[in-house]
Amino acid sequence: MNERFVNIKVDRQERPETAYVCRNRTCEAPLTSAEALRERFST
Repeated sequence: MNERFVNIKVDRQERPETAYVCRNRTCEAPLTSAEALRERFST
């Protein structure tokens, strides 16, 4: 579980999609990939 969380965190930092999530949430809040996708497509 820890490995998966770390991977998601690194993934968020390197992917350009993260910028869209950061516009609606603080970048500090950890997001699961599912939550990130939902945020992206809800705008």
